[in-house]
This record gives sequence, structure tokens and C-alpha cells, in this order.
Amino acid sequence: MDRNSAVAPIKPQFIWDGPVDSVPYRTHHQTDPLFLAAKATEEAELSRGTKRQLETDTATEAEAVQKDFVQIDKQADPLPPPTEDKPKKRDNKQKKGKGGQNKQRNNQTPDDEIKFCSQVAMNGVCNFGPTCKFSHDTAAYLASKGDDLPGVCPLFREFGRCRFGIRCRFAFSHSRLNEETGVREFNVENTELVSTVGTSKDELNRITKVHLDAFKRERKDAGIPESIADSNKWVASFRDYNKFKDSLMKRSIKEMKEKRGETAGEVDHENEANYDSQFQIAMNLLKETEPATVDEYETRTRQFIEDDAKFAASCRDDDRAGFEWKGTYLAPLTTVGNLPFRRLAKTFGVDITCAEMAMANNIEGGAPHEWALTRRHPSETKFGIQLAIGTSNLASGTGYALNKLLFDNASIRHPTLKPFDFVDINCGCPIDMIYKMGSGSALMARRSRLHEIIAVLKRTMPVPVTVKLRTGIMDSTNLAHKLIPLVKEWGASAVTVHGRSRQQRYTKFADWEYVNECSKIARASGIPMFGNGDVLSFEDYYSHMPNAVANEDGSVDGIMVGRGALIKPWIFQEIEERKVWDISGQERFDLFKKFADYGMEHWGTDTKGVNLTRTYLLEWMSFTYRYVPVGLLETLPSKFNERPPPFVGRDYYETLLASPKVSDWIYVTEKILGKTPAGFHFTPKHKSNSYEPDSGIEESVHG
Repeated sequence: MDRNSAVAPIKPQFIWDGPVDSVPYRTHHQTDPLFLAAKATEEAELSRGTKRQLETDTATEAEAVQKDFVQIDKQADPLPPPTEDKPKKRDNKQKKGKGGQNKQRNNQTPDDEIKFCSQVAMNGVCNFGPTCKFSHDTAAYLASKGDDLPGVCPLFREFGRCRFGIRCRFAFSHSRLNEETGVREFNVENTELVSTVGTSKDELNRITKVHLDAFKRERKDAGIPESIADSNKWVASFRDYNKFKDSLMKRSIKEMKEKRGETAGEVDHENEANYDSQFQIAMNLLKETEPATVDEYETRTRQFIEDDAKFAASCRDDDRAGFEWKGTYLAPLTTVGNLPFRRLAKTFGVDITCAEMAMANNIEGGAPHEWALTRRHPSETKFGIQLAIGTSNLASGTGYALNKLLFDNASIRHPTLKPFDFVDINCGCPIDMIYKMGSGSALMARRSRLHEIIAVLKRTMPVPVTVKLRTGIMDSTNLAHKLIPLVKEWGASAVTVHGRSRQQRYTKFADWEYVNECSKIARASGIPMFGNGDVLSFEDYYSHMPNAVANEDGSVDGIMVGRGALIKPWIFQEIEERKVWDISGQERFDLFKKFADYGMEHWGTDTKGVNLTRTYLLEWMSFTYRYVPVGLLETLPSKFNERPPPFVGRDYYETLLASPKVSDWIYVTEKILGKTPAGFHFTPKHKSNSYEPDSGIEESVHG
């Protein structure tokens, strides 16, 4: 179904009747209490004048900090006055090509001018002494660092201590003046909270460079691990068996075509839709003409079955039973599906979460940035990782690395939670780079390759293997319904079908009629199936569940939600309660504040961590501004293709958060994370600010 742009049914009293580019998002509600409160807060920050220098510390100040762990505020630079972006003219050529990703971005994450030693920052002493390449000059660092942010350090508030010490942008909130030495200490701990919390709230899978370097050395010195050798042996046997089958097929086809005077063609084992039935025809023919060949085939078949059984017997002990494949599932969202966002979604009741897609070659190669994607928050009760993987060699190497560094690493293991509960194979990513590597949606046309990857991962990982599919590669040819029973046979524990092909990306509505047809096949095959695509309300969700589908055999077991969760993460609460939440502008702003706290706990409270948090908050805001408050709509539910006319909300934040301007998004982050530093630039990764049919944000929901 074509996804033509439609106009959202905004109530007339909220529609902006001025020029489209003149909506005063920041200043429209100048008499609104929220606007006045926000303005008063900014003015209070400007007039407070509380920047602290080391030489001005007093015993009274130290006593107050030590007693109450309160913030000693520092002078903040004035926020820039509200400004409106000047409208830019775009020609039709520019407009046509705006879908997908902003690839020429100049985003930067500013760090401290002086690189201060992390050991001195936390402990006051550096093991490297004078040979350390980082600064130990506390006074110089504080002078260049800039002002503290208002409030209390999120790490200190949550855990009772901060691992960044003096480098923390809230450093004065966990500091005290040592009266004996006259030196301010920035590593104060709330010992009661530290003892209470312990490690129960720590993120899982925190792999460091030390872990990775040790792993690389071990791999280099130890040779080929047994699990990889077993996998390689099985793959060789599997390929040899299939090669022999192909030769039989080719000989049979050749014989049949020669009888008709035609030229024999090649056997396309990867894409032959009816390979098995065609092979049976070939075998029936060969029984008459080459019975000895048929006997050889049967002998090879028995040998492969024996090799397959040995490989299966060598797999790790696992705990695949008891995992319920049903309910709500937050899609693996590249960039925006980070740990802080998943943690936020969990507060609204999502059942299953999955990490951002990780490149298997980078996992196997020990790339720190890729391993960071495997981190899990303890609140994620059902958590998986997703891999872009194109070969069985990568599957065995990646499986070994994940086992060695996560499952077998006692130093980082959680007392009750596994590092992850399942591993998902991405067979839906439409991005050209991934596709050309043979990963993502390319695997849908490479049946034997996918078979190898599933089998190897299933036998090397102690968790279930799942598969995420699209309808197919081209609009004209659906493939998912043919693959579902096969991936079940090969060892997959669950499957997800996104109701779009690689070719169409997001240019049409998701084909839920086809998704439901796939679910019939999945149910008959005995494999749980999730559907995915265009779920923006609880009505959308339940329209595809068993109680709403006439034939329950054609309903999914659960639904994966992607863009709908980015625009309104409270969708999971609406689904659970079966009702619409008319969330206020203030409540939405508070969600940004909560995300910022989660972000600083994850990325850090130092300058770099704060700026990373700001960047990822802005990435998320490139989706959230598309939310149209339900109280402004004449009819419900809203749909993805409904573009609202310019409107003003019912209060200050409702209007401000509807702005499509990056400058306004940055203005919002400054209310939470302070003034943006010099040199800070931001361009959203995903061109989600478009409702036209050619818009695309496929990179945000791989597959």
C-alpha cells in the first residue's frame, strides 16, 4: 500500500495561522506559568554568581558540602537569547534526495582543553608519576574546565560515588575541603548508599581495553580454538555435501535438457526457490539411469547426518528453555536505541529489548566501540544483541569472542543475569554497505550461507538464536514465508518479520496482510514470530494480536516497535493499559531530563560524557518533535504518514518540543545540560523530519 502523505487532523484553534517559518516555538506562551518558571530559573542561574575557585574555599562551605552533599554552584555563562532559524530555500532536487541518512555530518564532541589524569582525578595519586602524559595540575585544570552544571552528579546520587572525581561536571556536589591540608577533595563518597547499592545497578558487559588486549594476545598465542575448529569442520562437511547434491542436480538437468535439445544451465543453490522438490525429481531420474550414484548420495547423506550429530553434541550447555517469545519488543535501533533509551523504555513496561546492531567483524576483531554496544542495564530483563554477520567464519569467531569475554569472564559476570539472553541475526538491514558485504537483507537470498550462520551460532552460543527478516529484497518477490520454516529447521528459536522489502525501505505502509500470512506458516512450523512495522498506538498493536484477528493462526505472538517508540516511548504503557495517554509538555520535558541522567550514568559525567549525552539526546529529539499531542487531534489514532500543519500547543513545553529546528532542540538541551560548549555542532543522523513517501530512516531500524 502506498504511503502517501496526509494532513494530521489538528483542531483549528491550535493551527498556526501565520507564515510557516514564523512559528514562535520558544516565546508563544509568554504568560504560561511553565514559561515564566523556566525563564526565572535561567535568570537565577545568571544572577547567582557562584563560581568557586580553590583559593576562595572556606571551612563553612566545606562543612555544608560534607553534611548534606549539596551542590556548590558555580557561575554559569548566559544562555543565548532565543533565535529563530532563517528559512532556507530548497530546490526540488534537494528535496527529492533528502531521505535516509545525513552522511556529510560535522558533529563534534568537545572535550576538556586540558587532559587531566583520571587516576589523579579519582584517587589523587597517579601510578605513572612524572612520566604520565596527562596533566596533574589541579588548579590549571579547574581554571580551564569551565563552570559546574547545576544540581547533583547523577552518578553520586545513584551510586553514592562518582568515578570521574574532579573531572566530573558536577564535581563540587561530591567534594569537601580538607581542613587539615586546605585542599579540596572531589572524591567524597556517600558510604551508606555505596554499601546499600553495591554493584546491583552496575551495567553488565563493561569490556575494557585491558580485556580486549588480553583476548587478542591469547588468540594469537593459543592457535585455533576447539569451538572454531569444530565449526570449520562442520561447515566443510556441509558444503561438500551440498556441492555433491548440486552436481547431481546439474547432471539431471543436463540430461533432461539434452533430450529437448537445450543447453544445460547452472544450479543456483542459493536462490532456487523449489530446490528440494527439484532435487527429488532429479533423484527419481537418476534412480533409473545411475543407481550407483544414488547409492553414493545415500552414503554421503548418512555421513553428513553423523557429522551434524557430532557437531551438535559439541555445543555448549545452554539454558534455552523458559524464554517467553511474546509481548512487546523494542526494535534494535541504530544510534538511538542506546542503553539509556532502552532503560527509559523499560520504565514504560516494554518486555524485550535488543542492543543496537553490532558488526560481527568488529566484535571478533576487538573494536572497543563495537563491544560497547553489548552493554546491558540490569533493568533489561529480556535482552538480546543483534549481529550483522555474513559468513560462517565470522559466526564461529564472533561466537567464540562473545563466550570468552562475556560468558566465561567471571570478573564481570552479574550474579543473576546472563550477559545477554539471545542473539539476533540481522537479515533485514537494507543499507547498501551492509548488503554488499553479504550481511543484512542479502542473507535472504543466500539460503546456504544463512543455514551455516544459524547452525554455527546455535552450537557455539549458550543462548537462543533468532532471525529478523524483511518481506524480501525486491517488492515483486516475497521471501520471508519460504524462509520461516527453514530457519526453524536450522535451529532458530524465534523470527521477526518487518512488513517491508529492502527495495521499498519506508516508501509504503508495512504489509501486515503478508505479515499475518507469514505468522500462519510460523505457527504451523512451531516457531514464535513477531511482526514489525507502523505501530504508533495501542490500537495498531492490538489490531494484529490474536483477539483482533479473525483467524488466530494468522496472528503474531508479539510485536516489535521501532519508530513508534522513538516518537513516544510511553507507547508501551499505552499498550499495557489499553488507553491513550495525553501526556503533557512538562512530562515530556521531564523524560528528556531522565534520559540525560541515564545518559550521564552511561557515558560519564565528565565533559566528554556530558557532550555525548547531549548529542544522543539531540538524535532522539529528531524523532520526538514529530509527536502530535492527542489533545490537539480531532480524531485518533494518529498515523505515521500524517503531517501536522504548523501548530502551537496548550502550554510552553508542548509548543517548544514541537519545533523542527535544530537550534530549538539545542536550546532544550541547554535547559538540562547547560550551555553548549564552543565548537559543538550537531546534524541529526537520520532524516526523520520528513513525511513524504520518499523519506527514509531505515538506518534507525535495521531490517
